[in-house]
Amino acid sequence: MALHQSLLTHGGDFQLFVLGQDPATVNALGATGLPHLHSHSVAELIGNHPALAAAQQDRTPVEFQATCTPWLLRYLLPQIPAGELLSYVTSAAYFYNSPQVIYDEIGSTSVAFTPPHPTLGAEPHITWVSVRHDASGLECARQWAEASLAEEFTPTRLDGDSGPKFFKAWRVRHPATRMITHPGAGVSPANLAERALSLTGQALFARGQSVIFYDFGDLASLGHQLYDSGLQRHGVAPDTLLREHVYRPYLRQLSSSKEVEPDILPPRRDDDPRCGAILTGLLARAGAAENDRADALRALEKNRADARQVITDVLAKQVALDGYTREVELERDQQRQAHFDTKQKLLAFHEDLVRNVAYIKTLHAKADMVQNAAVDREAYIAKLNEQLARQQSGGSGPDLGEFQQALEPHIRDLRRVLVAKYHPRLLPSILWLASLGIAVEVLSSPPELAGAPRGPVHFWAESLWEWLGGINSLFNEQGYQLANADVGAGIAQGTVRSGWDHYQRFGQREGRTTGAPHFRAGLADADAVLFDSADAGPIVPCLFGRLQPHQRLFISSCFNPATVWLPPETARTIVIGDLLTCPQPPRVWIGPCLPSALPVSHRAAPGPDQIYPALPTQQALWPKISVVTVSFNQGAYLEETLRSVLDQNYPNLEYIVVDGGSTAGSVEIIRKYSDRLAWWVSEKDEGQSQALNKGFAKSTGTLLTWLNSDDRLAPGSLFTVAQQFLLHDPDLVAGRCARVTDREPQPHHVHRSVLTFGQLQPLPLTELLDLDRCWLQGWFFHQPEVFFHRRIFERAGGQLREDLYYSMDYDLWVRMAKAGATILPLPEILAIFREHGKQKTGGAHVPYLPELRAVNAAHRPPSDPSTA
Repeated sequence: MALHQSLLTHGGDFQLFVLGQDPATVNALGATGLPHLHSHSVAELIGNHPALAAAQQDRTPVEFQATCTPWLLRYLLPQIPAGELLSYVTSAAYFYNSPQVIYDEIGSTSVAFTPPHPTLGAEPHITWVSVRHDASGLECARQWAEASLAEEFTPTRLDGDSGPKFFKAWRVRHPATRMITHPGAGVSPANLAERALSLTGQALFARGQSVIFYDFGDLASLGHQLYDSGLQRHGVAPDTLLREHVYRPYLRQLSSSKEVEPDILPPRRDDDPRCGAILTGLLARAGAAENDRADALRALEKNRADARQVITDVLAKQVALDGYTREVELERDQQRQAHFDTKQKLLAFHEDLVRNVAYIKTLHAKADMVQNAAVDREAYIAKLNEQLARQQSGGSGPDLGEFQQALEPHIRDLRRVLVAKYHPRLLPSILWLASLGIAVEVLSSPPELAGAPRGPVHFWAESLWEWLGGINSLFNEQGYQLANADVGAGIAQGTVRSGWDHYQRFGQREGRTTGAPHFRAGLADADAVLFDSADAGPIVPCLFGRLQPHQRLFISSCFNPATVWLPPETARTIVIGDLLTCPQPPRVWIGPCLPSALPVSHRAAPGPDQIYPALPTQQALWPKISVVTVSFNQGAYLEETLRSVLDQNYPNLEYIVVDGGSTAGSVEIIRKYSDRLAWWVSEKDEGQSQALNKGFAKSTGTLLTWLNSDDRLAPGSLFTVAQQFLLHDPDLVAGRCARVTDREPQPHHVHRSVLTFGQLQPLPLTELLDLDRCWLQGWFFHQPEVFFHRRIFERAGGQLREDLYYSMDYDLWVRMAKAGATILPLPEILAIFREHGKQKTGGAHVPYLPELRAVNAAHRPPSDPSTA
């Protein structure tokens, strides 16, 4: 009743639910007719939760009362409106101020509670628990209730031991659970020393903040309006502040007499006549307690004697059992060793068999290659003999007409041919293709040829790798939508999957502009690739994972020896002389489907199964890629970021989004795509590094990267990265990165590292640590373009440093380099980095430099003079 009265004064709009442990209490509460008070009976609670019936039978009343606490919360929580809080407070609480400050601290958290504090003779207990009517709150109430029925539950007061232990475990499982820190919540004799009560006017303060409620759980009535406060048992003296401003207001609520002023021991007056009467009662109570104690000691001694005898008997049996157990274990170990030896022999036999089978397969493959090469050589020799016979009979060698006649069936559908590297033996083919109006681009051309186009032929000085690394290979999703308004409208309405999807399936056949003036797809622009067999060494690695199914290969000097390095199952035909053609590239060389920058009406449009293949062309499964996006109040860019990942439709994607408790519409955007996310959360964190560690801890992918909520992945990048990891198995892959200014559709710069494209190489530690001459000069990579294997992430520590605000990525790259990481630089543009005024590393003062230099110095060896 005192609790109810204090809530009427300070609680505002409240509803107080009380569980009566006996019918008399329930009836008495119902008869009061007090406002906002709702009484419930144990019978009602058991009727809704029959599992409590057994607990009522085998637990003491105090134990059962503690058991009912979480079950009452579980019973009432679904009855309040969704999203609202239901708070448990101990019945011995008394409010001195409004609890609104506690609710302000709780905020939107699903579960909150005051710190547990010790009670004499009992485990720590909690005075306040708030549970919200949402999924987390309902699950917490359910688990707490079920835990209270556990056999080891042995409470010694109302709250018992399960409450503190349960909520400590709940905080580990659900970090969003909040511990209420307001010093004025749950003040009690047990924590008075650290709460430092003070008085200003008539207001009570704890550590300078208002006292909200006090827990009088240690208070005991001695009769005659005198009470034992329990303060002395906690080493606290009942001074004037405690007596007059804490206990007296509460005791007046409890008092049934208006004539005798209630007081606590020792009373304010030394000659208080009530002390004598109470002393007689206390002495009688102490005598009875001493008798009970003596009886308990005698019973305890008897139990000890019985226990000692039982222990003696058990030890004797244990000695005999240990001897038998040792014999059994010895025999078991002998059998296990024999089994292990047999298993090792079988494994050795199996390994030998596997090696032999693999070796035989290798011999078969080499034999097939040699046989194919022999067939091709025989055909070539036959052709030479035929030409020799014609010459001996007065004829001449093969002329341009014969060359045209032999090559014509293989080039009918060609519009554009890429010569991967200039070679003099290719000139007849180049000239003849040009004579038919076929566009020919020749790479690695001699200086005297390189320059402006010569008719349909364009000679480039760059090598194939340099050419791929110099073109704008970014399919600009934003630019395509701006250039084709109907596509943008279709995407907004959900009828078009993405610009990348629309262009490949329809746009390139319709001759639509890509929206990027200088877009080049690279190898995908060509209908055929031509090179000399002598140059296969540097060229073939570049073709791996980049060719398209429709492309032909033309290889001159094919007996030098083309048919050895071509996969044996590749279809091939000798066109004329030593010029070989493959109507399709080897299957294992084919990469992800890429759009062409040029019209392709002469080719069939790819279907969804080609654009988003369920399996790679190699005999493998697509590796799982885990992408983590961290966000805080960047809703203006967030949806573009999410779609840049999700719209790629990579079949083995694990996308995780960690939001730092944004309030600017970000959560609504995340919820819009939540069915396509592996996991997401929006809660306050300690910064970007902690959020990333939280995301990576939830990830299970083989390949990892993170993408900030203002950056984007380039279309098709996930397939490209996965294909290169399958082909080369590096620790890291880094491509190129397009830089855009805020919402500008076109990049103003495309960054690339100085590392050699296509070459698997160690991540260079020395250059990484050379901050001024290498890292700050842009030698390396931007973070969004880097993907890394889980094995190197774990070797480098498995997490980012949470004390770093700017340079956590640089620190990770250095740790990976120290762990022996290998990196494969790619010429493809893999990511889009957005520059805007609110990004952390922006601004004229370069705020990240001091931290970057500190990280760099920490990684340098002590003997390095540059650390001085």
